[in-house]
Amino acid sequence: MKTIKDNDELKSYIKNGQITFDCSIKCDFDINVSADIKALNIKAGDIKAWNIEAGNIKAVNIKAWNIEAGNIKAVNIKAWNIEAGNIKAVNIK
Repeated sequence: MKTIKDNDELKSYIKNGQITFDCSIKCDFDINVSADIKALNIKAGDIKAWNIEAGNIKAVNIKAWNIEAGNIKAVNIKAWNIEAGNIKAVNIK
């Protein structure tokens, strides 16, 4: 698992509007980037991004245009489109 220290470091990985990791990432901060995020797993507080693709996403709030994931565990999810194998959440808007 790769630990990212802040949004500035995460933004340094943006290439052609996309952040791609071939591993899991952990962000002990709220993610707020104008890019797509692709990673095996994502752990963060709040996630705000264009498109999110991951095996598992664990977050308090997720705001995105599209989310594709195997499993999503969150308190609140706000998104335009959600595609997932399983979704476990308290509220989905």
